[in-house]
Amino acid sequence: FVEPRIISKYNDEKVWDQYLKRKTGEHYRLLITILKIIKSKKFLEIGTFRGASAKVILENYPIEKIHTFDLIPWEEFDGTFLEKRDFETGKISQHIDDLSKKRVFEKYHEEIIESDFIFIDGPKNYNFEKQFLKYLFNFLENNKKGMTIILIDDVKLSTMCQIWRSIDHPKVILDLVGHWSGSGLIMLDNS
Repeated sequence: FVEPRIISKYNDEKVWDQYLKRKTGEHYRLLITILKIIKSKKFLEIGTFRGASAKVILENYPIEKIHTFDLIPWEEFDGTFLEKRDFETGKISQHIDDLSKKRVFEKYHEEIIESDFIFIDGPKNYNFEKQFLKYLFNFLENNKKGMTIILIDDVKLSTMCQIWRSIDHPKVILDLVGHWSGSGLIMLDNS
């Protein structure tokens, strides 16, 4: 398992230098495990932030394409894990857009429908997740045949509990092997 380094003017730490000090887990190894189990080819991520999840995937799994969304470009975050050369391969694209807006969501239907694994690690402000998941479930239920795996980070946070309880699909919280604040796994199957 390759440990990506933080690219920063302040330090040169590995992801695990920050996260393995904690007694409970993070979701990085869980992401790779799920990708391998479902033999994922296309990954969609909500919430690029410093790019740790995307970088771990790029370095540890032969993914065809990562579409990652945020409101701020990856290079504007201090301590980013991503580098320009990651984008030169064509395996990753960052989209600066808000998928909780219907017209924006509709703009990315192709990227959503082709993704077999969707990771939601966005703002956790309730409103974004409520709108995005409403559009996502409706769109996938009416347009995609087959299975989509969705992992939502931090489902135990106060702003996310009600959202998690409202999801009416097979689901499980994997906090013992994922993130301590709740890695919620959902299986949406329209076979």
